[in-house]
Amino acid sequence: MCYQALPDDIDFIIGEARSSCSKAIAYATKSRKIPQISYASTAVELSNKKNYPYFFRTCAPDSHQAIALALLVRRFKWDKVGTIATTAMDAETLARMFALQVRKLGVAITGEERFDMHSDDVITTNVKSVSAFHIYEHPWYFASFIWFSNQQC
Repeated sequence: MCYQALPDDIDFIIGEARSSCSKAIAYATKSRKIPQISYASTAVELSNKKNYPYFFRTCAPDSHQAIALALLVRRFKWDKVGTIATTAMDAETLARMFALQVRKLGVAITGEERFDMHSDDVITTNVKSVSAFHIYEHPWYFASFIWFSNQQC
C-alpha cells in the first residue's frame, strides 16, 4: 500500500487532484492520522468527516458547485441549458447535481452529452448534438462566457 512507503516524519499530504485518488490516499493513511489537503478533489463523499477525518480541501465540493452554477443560470435568466461532461464518476455526479438544481428553478435541460475523456476525437465523435457554440460577452464583466447550443445563432 502507498502509506507503507511514506517516511515516518510526514506531517501532511498535499494532493491529490482527483477525488478517487484522494479517497484512496485518505483510506491508506487514516490509521496514521496524516492530514491531507486537496486543491481539486470535489467529491461530496470527501466531506464526510466520519469516513475522511483528516481530509481537507481548498475547493468547493460538487454539491456547492452545482448550486453556484444553477444560480448563474438564474442570474442570466436562461430557460434552457444542456450539460456536457466526461463519463468519469465525478464529472457525471456534478452534471446530475447541476441538472437537479436548475430543474428546481424551472429551467429545462435540453441535452445531456457524455463522452470518454480519453477519446482521440472527443467533441466531433462523442458530442453529436452540439451544432453551434456562442460566445456571450457581458458588458459588466471582463470575462466571456461560452455555452453550447443545439440551435443556430
